[in-house]
Amino acid sequence: MSNPVQACDRLWRALERSASAAGCVITLAASKTVPWASATFTGGRHVIYLAADAGEDLVRWAAGLPEAVLPLPGHMLADLVVSEFNTLSGRSHFSIEALTVEAA
Repeated sequence: MSNPVQACDRLWRALERSASAAGCVITLAASKTVPWASATFTGGRHVIYLAADAGEDLVRWAAGLPEAVLPLPGHMLADLVVSEFNTLSGRSHFSIEALTVEAA
């Protein structure tokens, strides 16, 4: 079984690359990972808290994340939701909730 914390790290790095390609610089504020398993899969549930300068590029990037292809070697991204998106004083704070499963 793979390490779900490793999957979270790979997800963060994929998010960072994706944001950069969209012209956004994101900052990791915190993350938490909980192991997850079903009858046929193992993986992890992740919550990643991010911050970035507010702007239209960031809003577009975040809105497209649920459909984005984010490569996670050794893992597959099964689900991703952007939640708690708030902007105050030119800074946006939001969280990513994701489920990763170990690749076969």
